[in-house]
Amino acid sequence: MPEGVQNDSIDSINVVMYSYRDKDAIKTLENLMQKWSGKIFLFVHWHDQYGTTRNKMLEDLINSYDYCNGAYVKVAWDDMQGAVDYKDRRLKVTFGGRYHLSITPGTMVEQDWDLKLVDFVKSKNMNVIVSGSNKLKIDKDGPFFIKKELSEINDFTLTNFIDRNFIFGNVIKMKNSFLGDYNLPGWLKYYGEEEILSMQYFKDNIEIYAAPKDIVAVSKYTTIEDFNYYLTFSKYHNYNEALNLFKNGENNIVGKIDKEIINNFSKFHNFDFTSLSTLPFNGNDVAYQRSDSKFDQFNGSRFIKDIRKVD
Repeated sequence: MPEGVQNDSIDSINVVMYSYRDKDAIKTLENLMQKWSGKIFLFVHWHDQYGTTRNKMLEDLINSYDYCNGAYVKVAWDDMQGAVDYKDRRLKVTFGGRYHLSITPGTMVEQDWDLKLVDFVKSKNMNVIVSGSNKLKIDKDGPFFIKKELSEINDFTLTNFIDRNFIFGNVIKMKNSFLGDYNLPGWLKYYGEEEILSMQYFKDNIEIYAAPKDIVAVSKYTTIEDFNYYLTFSKYHNYNEALNLFKNGENNIVGKIDKEIINNFSKFHNFDFTSLSTLPFNGNDVAYQRSDSKFDQFNGSRFIKDIRKVD
C-alpha cells in the first residue's frame, strides 16, 4: 500500500507493546485480548527486550482467537536504542488499519475497550488522542524534572498531556503529526518523551483526552522508573535537548517550533516548562549502535579463534 494511504475497508487496530526485562509482559496482552470485543481486527506487535526469546507465548495467544494476527520482535538484552525509537519506527511503517495503540506492560483494559475508544475517537472526527486514565496537574520535581499529581476521572477528560503507558489514536492523524523527522520523539529514551509528544500534538491542534477507568487503568508500575536496576541505555539521553526546545524554541535535532505554541502549552498546564534547569552532566549514550557492528555477528568462536576485524 502506498505511503500515507489508509485501509478504510474495516476498522482495525495496530497494537504495539514494548517490554523491557519484564517477565510478566504477556499478561498485559492476555488482558488486552480477553477484554477485546472481537469485532475490530487486531494486529499485535510485541517488541521484547529480554534475555530469552518468547515468541511462542504470543503465537499461542494469537492462535486462541479469531480475527487477529501478531508479530514478535526480539530485541537483544543489551540493546541501547530505547523504546521510543522502536515505537516511532513501528508507527512509520504502519500503512494499513485505522487506529494505533501503544501500551506498556502493567496497563490493564476493561471489557470492549476497543469499541469504546473507537466510538470516542470517531465522535471527535479522528482529531484526538486518548492517553492515560487520570486527570493531572503538573508541578516541579526539583530543578530538572516535572511531577504529575493524578486524580481519578469518570469520563473522557481533556488533559493535553501524554501518558506513555497508553496512547490510542487514528493512524493517519498520528503519522501526519511530527517534530523534525519524528512522529514520536525517538531521539529521547525516557525523560522528556511525554512532554515533547504532548507539545507536538498541541502544536498540531490534536487534543489529548484521558480515558475513564471503565476502559483502561494505568498503574504507576513501570519496569524503568520504579525499579532501580541496571539499564542498557540512559534515561537522560538528549533530555537537555528537550529542555532547549522549550527554552529556546529550537534544538539541534528537530529544529524550530513557534515560541507562542510553547507559551500557550505552558499556559494550558499552568506550568512554566522553561523554568526547568538543564542537567549539569552529559546524560547521553554513546553515538554508535551495537547492532551496527559486524563484529557482533560472529558467534562464540570469536573467543577461541584469532579474529582480527576493524569496522
